[in-house]
Amino acid sequence: MTNMVIQSQASWSAVERVEKGKRVVRLNTTAIENDELTAWLIEAAVRYAGKPVSVPSLQSLPCCFRSP
Repeated sequence: MTNMVIQSQASWSAVERVEKGKRVVRLNTTAIENDELTAWLIEAAVRYAGKPVSVPSLQSLPCCFRSP
């Protein structure tokens, strides 16, 4: 299952497999500049959480990817 999750993340351009797939490198984040898309993403994240979520904690939800 882990391999399938990593492959999904690679398909979404969140990570890249290197060294013939032996290592995984996180790619740079993608800035979203479309207000409607931003609102959709926030709503999707809150629905995923299934409970009230504070704005500062949105970026730490497992469904959202962010760089350190």
